[in-house]
Amino acid sequence: MHKLEIDIYGEFGGYVIVGEVKARAGISTLKKLEEKIQKLKAYKLEIEKKKIIPVIYAMTVTKELAESCNKKGVYLTNGYKDYSPLPLA
Repeated sequence: MHKLEIDIYGEFGGYVIVGEVKARAGISTLKKLEEKIQKLKAYKLEIEKKKIIPVIYAMTVTKELAESCNKKGVYLTNGYKDYSPLPLA
């Protein structure tokens, strides 16, 4: 059995929220989140039919991460400021 550590996970209706929590986050955090989402899809096939909402919660973020999250539709926040929009649509 494979283990997969996911910091934020929740299912509600047609949505699945999957996220990483870090004190400081850079582009490697985004890459790890994308890898975890792919592994989760392979393990839990039923979520393929739902809208996956990727989230990174970090107190300090790099400019490169904020730009990449905006381009890829990943919600990036520190709890006080949103660096990218929440992709619900």
